[in-house]
Amino acid sequence: MFFRCKKKSKSPINSMNPSFTPCTAPPVYTAKPVDRTKHFLELSPEERKTINSELFSTLIINKNNASTILRGVNSFHVDPLEDVARSQVNNLIIQDLDAAQTLTQKLDSNYLEHDIGGHIECNHPENKVLVNIRSLAFGAELVAKIISSNDHLEEFNIRKILQVLGCMLKPTHLCLAAPHHAPIHNSEDLAEAYVDWNDALCHRISSAVEKWNIQTLTTHGFICIDQGFMPPSIKNIRFFFPSCLFCTNTNKFDYDDGSEEEQECICKEQLNLTLSYAMNSDFSGIEEEFKDKKIELINLPHLDRDYLNPSTFQEVFMHQYIVEELADEDLTLEDLRKGCEKSSEWLKNHVSIIKKKEAEACICCGKK
Repeated sequence: MFFRCKKKSKSPINSMNPSFTPCTAPPVYTAKPVDRTKHFLELSPEERKTINSELFSTLIINKNNASTILRGVNSFHVDPLEDVARSQVNNLIIQDLDAAQTLTQKLDSNYLEHDIGGHIECNHPENKVLVNIRSLAFGAELVAKIISSNDHLEEFNIRKILQVLGCMLKPTHLCLAAPHHAPIHNSEDLAEAYVDWNDALCHRISSAVEKWNIQTLTTHGFICIDQGFMPPSIKNIRFFFPSCLFCTNTNKFDYDDGSEEEQECICKEQLNLTLSYAMNSDFSGIEEEFKDKKIELINLPHLDRDYLNPSTFQEVFMHQYIVEELADEDLTLEDLRKGCEKSSEWLKNHVSIIKKKEAEACICCGKK
């Protein structure tokens, strides 16, 4: 770039002329580095001027930043850029219950404050906070709190929070992260964790989520599937399973007392638990709620796409507790065989086993 200077004198030595205007480049302003770990809504007004809010379509809120991010909501002194930035958020990740409650209070504070007689009602003001949410992700801490809530009032409050989030944000996709837990070493640990988490989670969120218009449900590290919790709007179910511990280098788990335990392959067990929830209680076929769902089973390294066929479907259910359940229902293995054969077409067209590296990332949180 050339900077043209206007001469003030015809003197051959302009530097000696007092009226000479020296040639200078425009001043350079050095902006303070922006913390890229923060969302646009967490930045100061000065920092916001140096960055494009359109780059922040994903928003992560937790107990440490929720108040800061939502400070301008319902305020008379709001930075216009905040409204723009919030309108550009498509993917919302809520990491804990404190953040969920803070957001809910901004959306509809009256709903949380008033006793509604034990009934969940969808009667809220217009959403002016996050108006373009496409996907909603619940972090491990939030999911753990939902599962562990055993006080009636706390559980009811959580249900109201979930109801507000769904009815007002109107997400199309939902994902749930597994609670932090003790390591799963074998099929018994797996069954205990899955059944406890699945039953508790489905029970606590069913009445709220059934009012949502969710099309995709994704879980990371566990399953969330039950006949009592499967809104008809859901068309795609994606389960990212935890890694099979038989893939570890040692295939052994060392306890604190120095003893060891052989690790088991849990791929078939995970498949069994998942599909057992889709079967009728008498194993005569697939539950009506699941007949139109597509189910992706991701990260079962010891099973491949060809494993799901009529000849192996029955094998999936040949476990001791299933055999005992058949006896309790006055059913036989032949009844189970017929039910599996009847369901084989659904299995072929609606269930797929996908390697983790081949799977598409979660549309909600971007993880696998």
